[in-house]
Amino acid sequence: MMKKFIIGYIEDNHLGVYPKEIIYKASSFKTCAIETIKEFPTVYSIQEVFGELEDKWVKYYTHEAQDQLQESRHRMKIDLGVEEEVES
Repeated sequence: MMKKFIIGYIEDNHLGVYPKEIIYKASSFKTCAIETIKEFPTVYSIQEVFGELEDKWVKYYTHEAQDQLQESRHRMKIDLGVEEEVES
């Protein structure tokens, strides 16, 4: 049976460099650690999920939702004049 983990790692993409948390499934904590370190070398936390996660949290801990949050933070900083918009 697969266990669920929430892993935290540092993402570096077109949105910048920022912490990201996603759900990762693995058979054990050790397997999760080995696999995620290979896939996401900047892993800084692994937390096992006990019980069921509500659907809203499953959606929150996706790559897409985490990127949308970062885009929203970036837009807010631009609107507040704290950060400048970068032309791509």
